[in-house]
Amino acid sequence: MGVFYSFWGAVIWPCYALVMDKKYLGIAFGISQSLTNIFNFIFEIIVTYLIGISSDTRYGYFWPEIFYCGLGLISVILTIFIIIENKKMGNPLGKVAK
Repeated sequence: MGVFYSFWGAVIWPCYALVMDKKYLGIAFGISQSLTNIFNFIFEIIVTYLIGISSDTRYGYFWPEIFYCGLGLISVILTIFIIIENKKMGNPLGKVAK
């Protein structure tokens, strides 16, 4: 999971500069980082709860794994949506920054 989190900094963050006006770029980075921190906080509470309810079963981390698989599925669906919207908008994510 740490490897995919590092993709966020290497792939997603540079895309903001391609699709946002320069005067709003700082706000976009701030909102993105705030949402990342909020979701990290909320997801860890959910995972802790799921570990608590699954600790009395013989499967241990079954429900947290299902939760993370669900998040992965949502990510795939959102990625497909972004690719479709990118093509509709004339491929702004594919342009080269100057």
